[in-house]
Amino acid sequence: MKGEFPNCVRELREERRMTQAELAKKAGVAIRTVGNTENGNWCRMDTKRKLLAALDIPFSEKDSVFQKKRLR
Repeated sequence: MKGEFPNCVRELREERRMTQAELAKKAGVAIRTVGNTENGNWCRMDTKRKLLAALDIPFSEKDSVFQKKRLR
């Protein structure tokens, strides 16, 4: 089940032909963090910054990767 915070991290990672482990290592976060984020779970702004940097995406484009909280 997807979490409350949709994003396109998985799609971007797969486009770059990276595994979750490779992204986690490059971003300096745990593999579990990558998986949880891809599943739409909440993550800290610092984690978003690290993931974006590891995916070579400018922080200014964060809103196109991490969408606003889903409305119920």
